Amino acid sequence: MDLQSHLGVRTLSWARAGATVTGVDIAAESVAVARDLAAEAGLADRAEFIQANVLDLPAAHDERYDIVVTNFGVLCWLPDLNAWASVVAELLEPGGVVYLAEHHPVATALSDSLGADGDPITVEHPYFSTETPATSGDARPHKWTHGLGEILTALIEAGIELEFVHEHPFSVIQRAPEMVQADNGTWQFDSDVDLPLLVTVKGTRRADGT
Repeated sequence: MDLQSHLGVRTLSWARAGATVTGVDIAAESVAVARDLAAEAGLADRAEFIQANVLDLPAAHDERYDIVVTNFGVLCWLPDLNAWASVVAELLEPGGVVYLAEHHPVATALSDSLGADGDPITVEHPYFSTETPATSGDARPHKWTHGLGEILTALIEAGIELEFVHEHPFSVIQRAPEMVQADNGTWQFDSDVDLPLLVTVKGTRRADGT
């Protein structure tokens, strides 16, 4: 299961590789596009897409999965990570694996420019969770901040045994003009900037199902 799957591109990449997948997104438009892409790619028999709020999903969807994944710019849309982690655990079969890849909370707390044009890198956004969500831009979208400790503790308390937590000095997006793209498509600063930009987490739901 791919939580907050957006247009389903990554979901369909796993279906193309042979997996049977389910993508979930709250936006009806995104789900419609994902279903159309699945049909055009000839993968509709391997890929299902559901419109739902992730936090409401277990009440409406009783299937359980070997793997639950979620990645890149998704946790900021969730106000309650304890509820999210409980959903992840409930969706997993005992012994099932959760994999999270997310922009590092340190990077998202820093100035949006991240030192572009010689500007100093400064802290401009909350690192720790706040009841009032952060906003940006004219549309003022609601975004919640979550520190790394909050993310990991939520998973542990939901019954997930962590296998690894890796912090990476690269990003999947170009966060500043000074970043250069590596051969594998990731973006990095030069050696003068040493910051965690991405975090990956793998865990397993305890075999006893608790």
